[in-house]
Amino acid sequence: MTDQAEQAGFDRQGEVLRLRGAYTTQSVGPVWQGLLRAARGATRLDLSGVTALDTTGA
Repeated sequence: MTDQAEQAGFDRQGEVLRLRGAYTTQSVGPVWQGLLRAARGATRLDLSGVTALDTTGA
């Protein structure tokens, strides 16, 4: 299990979708559906806050 700081999360500001935390098999499940909805219409993706990425997040 990931700690609070490593959990996947995101926020949307205008056309920018910002991801933060770990996007791994263990962490992405709880945010996946919300992330898909938030991604609609986004023209920029900010990954600067991503701390880990595996094939689930890729």
